[in-house]
Amino acid sequence: MEIKMEFESEKIISKFNKGTIVLVHGAYHGPWCWEDNFKPFFVKRGYSVIVVNFSNPNPKVKINDYIEHLNEVVGEISGKVYFISHSLGTAIVEKYITKFSPKLDAVVFLAPSPVIKRLQKAFLVNFHNIMRSKSCFYFSNRLDESVESVYLDKFTDESRQIELLMIRKKVPVGYEWNYKTLVMGSLNDNCMPISVLLDTAKIFKAKLIIYQEHCHDMMLDPAWEIVAEDILGFILV
Repeated sequence: MEIKMEFESEKIISKFNKGTIVLVHGAYHGPWCWEDNFKPFFVKRGYSVIVVNFSNPNPKVKINDYIEHLNEVVGEISGKVYFISHSLGTAIVEKYITKFSPKLDAVVFLAPSPVIKRLQKAFLVNFHNIMRSKSCFYFSNRLDESVESVYLDKFTDESRQIELLMIRKKVPVGYEWNYKTLVMGSLNDNCMPISVLLDTAKIFKAKLIIYQEHCHDMMLDPAWEIVAEDILGFILV
């Protein structure tokens, strides 16, 4: 018997109705990674924000459960829709888009996970470093220790299906990607090699922004507002 998994997503409605931004976190993270910076930033600028919660280590969770939830979320939105996803969350968004081809006004990939297999190997080499130091892996030692410890305590286990997505993820051959897309990353990201950014931007014919100092968790970086402002400028064009 197939078990349908339930997910909870938070929605903040803006009276200015500039559109709705859907925030999708990556593996081992949760809605908390958007809470302090990105969520209030976009709400203050007149956007409704939906924070998707995929932090569910249940082994029965299937990739299709995540995709179906995104489809339900978008189906309830009226007006413009913008997706901002981080790391392995970009893989879920890609699979959702290639399955349903929804009407979206812009897609933003923050420090995206690899799209093609030859780059997935490079990613997995870096991924093994996570056991050495989450601080270095996710934050490039850029956060104050007191702030960093709060975030590190919030990391969760991940479902096996999502972990497998790291090596199985790929966009269907021949799929025509017709979405306004922005890829963002950093030379100081200890998780994703720069080659991932270059190839991802090429595959999706996306605008590419590469920073010098930002860490992998760009939305938590001390200079997160630079990233948020660049996203705002992109979706306003």
